[in-house]
Amino acid sequence: MRPTPADLANGIRTALRELSSEVSSSEGQASLRRAMFALRDMRWNEAAFDMLAENHRLEVALRACIEWMTVQENFASLVGATTELVETARAPASFDQARARNLALRGALCEVLDQLVAWDSTTTRTLRQNLVGIMLRRTGG
Repeated sequence: MRPTPADLANGIRTALRELSSEVSSSEGQASLRRAMFALRDMRWNEAAFDMLAENHRLEVALRACIEWMTVQENFASLVGATTELVETARAPASFDQARARNLALRGALCEVLDQLVAWDSTTTRTLRQNLVGIMLRRTGG
């Protein structure tokens, strides 16, 4: 049976605790203590699920942007790249893959939002309000 992320973090904390007795400098021991506290305070089991939920919300937000941008003339350059990113969604095999996808989705949404800032119309305000609503939801949908 595979260990949970919390089990791994506890194992690392134990190893760091054992290592701290061998470190002679007070600065080195302080660094190890900070690392142990960080490992203890993180909700390791929920972190991956939180990121997957955020990825889903980002995808929903980007789909709303794509739908809006396809009707606008000035956003054609963003539609293709954004659509490709959203449509290539697949279940990540690791936390690193989920994190990389999260960063790519955030970057794409920031790029779209940067373009929207230049537009001050009723339709962009409505889209921005919809995006805020999507991102504030705790579950995707």
